[in-house]
Amino acid sequence: GNNNLSMAIATNFTWTGTGGFTAAADITRTINFGATGGSSTNAPNFTLTGSGTAVVSFASGSWFNTLNFGTTAFTVAATTLNLNNLVLSTGGTFTSLSPTMVGTGTITTNGKAVAGLTVNTGGTFTLSSALSCTTYTQTAGTIDFASFNLTCSSTATYTAGTLLNTGTITCTTWTCAGTFTMTNGTITPSTSFVVTGAFNYNGGTLSAVPTFTHTSSTVTLGKAYALTATGPYTLTAGTLTLSGFDLTTGIFASTGTGVRSIAFGTNNIILAHTTAATTVLSMANATNFSWTGTGGFTVAADITRTFTVGTTGGTSTTSPNLTLTGSGTAVLTFTTGSWFNKLDFGTTAFTLAGTTLNLNSLTLSTGGVFTNLTATMVGTGTITPNGKSIAALTINHSGTTTLAGALSTVVTATTTLTSGTLDLAGFTLTTGIFSSNNSNTRSISFGSGNITMVTTTANLANLTMQTATGFTCTGTGGFTSTADINRVFYFGTTGGGSSTNAPNITLSGSG
Repeated sequence: GNNNLSMAIATNFTWTGTGGFTAAADITRTINFGATGGSSTNAPNFTLTGSGTAVVSFASGSWFNTLNFGTTAFTVAATTLNLNNLVLSTGGTFTSLSPTMVGTGTITTNGKAVAGLTVNTGGTFTLSSALSCTTYTQTAGTIDFASFNLTCSSTATYTAGTLLNTGTITCTTWTCAGTFTMTNGTITPSTSFVVTGAFNYNGGTLSAVPTFTHTSSTVTLGKAYALTATGPYTLTAGTLTLSGFDLTTGIFASTGTGVRSIAFGTNNIILAHTTAATTVLSMANATNFSWTGTGGFTVAADITRTFTVGTTGGTSTTSPNLTLTGSGTAVLTFTTGSWFNKLDFGTTAFTLAGTTLNLNSLTLSTGGVFTNLTATMVGTGTITPNGKSIAALTINHSGTTTLAGALSTVVTATTTLTSGTLDLAGFTLTTGIFSSNNSNTRSISFGSGNITMVTTTANLANLTMQTATGFTCTGTGGFTSTADINRVFYFGTTGGGSSTNAPNITLSGSG
């Protein structure tokens, strides 16, 4: 129990040479150096000799240049030490030792594990063999893995510094703050990857994780990355930059009011959760969300899935693209009130459940059924019907909605032009009733196309534009209908009608 090395205060101490202190583990001993005044430059070498099993105790907070356990075979008591170099013994047990690497040096594990490993150095700390630990923390400096593996049974936390020549970093949870660039090796968190700083994934392998949480700064892909099929990528704040690569995840979640954005470029976030009826795009609150690029979210209709975007905070300028892939028939559900820039049903073939969506552009599939879809067009874009009908149509924005094909609604529906321009582009819009009864700035570019009103209920106002203030129209087309039942048409009866904005109306048939 003797205090064999008693230098608790090391202020103004220096040393030179390659030697140092030595002691045998033939009896219990206590070693204490530099809890006050110790540093990576004045800490001495300490080597244990012989193959003794008596416990040598090290005062927590002590400093050593090289701590070498030699061939001793005892269980180190719980302690935290500041080290430049560490050599463990094959016969010892070190699972209560928490080394903090504070200077340029190496660690030789000889197959032994430590408790918590911390890298907080102004230099480079190098592995000379594989290392297992309970926790890993890096706050400064460089760790050179020299292609060896680091396995953490619990948590790895990265706040600053550099990782070089990584082998496989395995842990339960990896938390990345500061700026971390991964260029090679493998990181395999088994539970979660949490990014609170900048993370650049440029090379190596970041194994699939159940959860990837991004809370600030920027995550940049330098290669494609896939989470596990169930895992959510959760973006609460910061920027996700795809940078030419796709991200595959079971769920993408980004709801709340944090300032956050996605730079898609031309790439996509692929939603691939394997459990039916899962909300795979979970962005109910889109406040402070933005995006850039021509890509967006993609998903297959191979199983039922649900999408919720911007029911709170959604706008025409922040709503993302969503493209359905494949020819699946599983029903995909869209939460009423969601917002999308471009919603493209691709070649899917299912019957859409009743919903009202806010859209800039809409592309229907030739195999789908959309007579339960009420489309509210909220920004400049196109409607590509592909021969399919929708439930109802509203145009309410300051831009232009352009038809890319003939479009029809169900015969009982009303198409409403609240504001903005409807450009028929020479195609026909068939609807039950057409309404534009307000004084907003709005127009119809008929071209050679027509709006045909086909409601089957007698004595209804098929054209309801009593107030025509703010309305203009162009083209040779106009409104058409039949006299098979009694119909009523209003235009400008309460103001705004004139010889310059009055539309054409043509009755067809011999009814």
